[in-house]
Amino acid sequence: VCSSDLIPLQRVNNVLFEQSFLERLVNAGDVIVESGADDRDVVFDNTPDPEFVQSKIQRAVRGARN
Repeated sequence: VCSSDLIPLQRVNNVLFEQSFLERLVNAGDVIVESGADDRDVVFDNTPDPEFVQSKIQRAVRGARN
């Protein structure tokens, strides 16, 4: 099953990542993109280097707002 969720950068409220202890050991985790109340949050499971991915998305969001 394949699905796609799109959130315009201007509607992103928050980007965070979560890691379990084991995920920290292998530098993986989940990246969560939170949007407005009408949109569903988008979760990228088992993402390599989730802190890097979080920072890239946050930088893109800041750029879209300027």
